[in-house]
Order: sequence, then C-alpha cells, then structure tokens
Amino acid sequence: MTTQDHRWILGSLRRASARIHDALLGNAFITGSWPDAVLQALNEAERSRVFFRALLDHMIEERFGPDRPAV
Repeated sequence: MTTQDHRWILGSLRRASARIHDALLGNAFITGSWPDAVLQALNEAERSRVFFRALLDHMIEERFGPDRPAV
C-alpha cells in the first residue's frame, strides 16, 4: 500500500464525514432525502473500503497462504 493509497482512503472517509456534518448543520436531511454531495462522498468512501478490504485480503493470503482460517 502506498502513501497515496493511505491519503485516498483516509481522505474519502474525512470527506464523507464532513459532507454529513455539513448536511446535518444545514438541516439537509429534513426532507427525508440524501443530498447529492453526501451520496457522492459516501460512494467514494465505499469504493475505498472495498479497495482496502481487497488489499488486506491479498496481504493476508500472501502471509498465511490460501488455506488460512476464515475471518
């Protein structure tokens, strides 16, 4: 994992948190819908989570082999 990967993963989580915070402060959820900025930030955070999970699975398999116990 590179420094750029770390920045992207952490940045996506920070952006999602900031967008949710801003939307809450602006009562954007009062209508029952999700603001586009929040949805976009959450989608990016989900992509980074999927990437991170795949990377960790790969690292664990390299370390312990394909027959490792299920987590």
